[in-house]
Amino acid sequence: MDLSGLRPLPRRVGQWCRRRRSRLVFAVLCLSLLLVLRAVLKLRPSRESIEMAGTVNELMKLPPKGYVNLGVAALSLAKEHYRDLDVAAADRQIDGLAFRIKSLAEDLKGRGVADPETTAMNRVLFEEEGFKYDMVSLKRRTTDPGYLSYLLDTHQGDCLSMTTLCLVIAQRLGWYVYPVSAPGHVFLRYVSPDKTREYNIEPTAGGETLPDEFYTQNLSISANSYERGTYLRPLRDREFLALLLNLSTAGLPPKQAIQRLKKALELDPRCADCYMQLAGVYHMESIMTRGKESLWWGDEAIEYKKKAEEMGWVALEDTPLWKRRISK
Repeated sequence: MDLSGLRPLPRRVGQWCRRRRSRLVFAVLCLSLLLVLRAVLKLRPSRESIEMAGTVNELMKLPPKGYVNLGVAALSLAKEHYRDLDVAAADRQIDGLAFRIKSLAEDLKGRGVADPETTAMNRVLFEEEGFKYDMVSLKRRTTDPGYLSYLLDTHQGDCLSMTTLCLVIAQRLGWYVYPVSAPGHVFLRYVSPDKTREYNIEPTAGGETLPDEFYTQNLSISANSYERGTYLRPLRDREFLALLLNLSTAGLPPKQAIQRLKKALELDPRCADCYMQLAGVYHMESIMTRGKESLWWGDEAIEYKKKAEEMGWVALEDTPLWKRRISK
């Protein structure tokens, strides 16, 4: 038998193996490149993915301490209330305001203007943009003015949304501005980088500076609530988030509202408004149920109400400031 025709076979097999090996190496390189690109994209999320990064479910899993992006948090909670809200567009709107404020602050600083940061913020937000207090909606007792997205759309809001906007911008610019709690109210406190100066900022009054005594007298703040840190204390980011969670419970089913309020109290155990809001939810369920179940809901309502009162809770409607505003 003539086997001469089989002699070239090893050479052809070798060529085939080399081609297969080259293709395999190329495929591995491509796969590695794709994995690297995927990792980079994960580290740098696009603006369009911002809604997925700040869902309400993720807010509910936050630990009590650490940094939180208040802009994303506030807009995520607003998204739950306003289904058609474009979170990414609203976030870009805030970025635009922050850029204008930063540019103006740098210009004012170069000209030797005192407190350039707060001066720039007040000028852009309250003078140029015309953000103001929405008294009409508040008289109707609607929660809409408390949402950041409502403020951005209408340029009208309440103390919570106006403080949120200022705080979110300050957070993005790295400025030392903190929210401060009061009965049914919240405002801002600026602290200089060297901590030698601090003063209050009232967003609902165009950024006016008001002393602590104004809030003590006009919002009926007791010595007990001040000593306990219930009121007039600067809040950390997560403690302020508790106020946003408290707002978002309006209209929620009872069990979901209770879960959210308990999360708020985990973030800020001294949130008197959260305790009273919980008492209200339990009280309503005691009315809607019967027998032993009704009694259980009622007992829980009494306990949370008692806790709020021990902390010096004050109803906003009972304060001199609110009575003057509502009478206008």
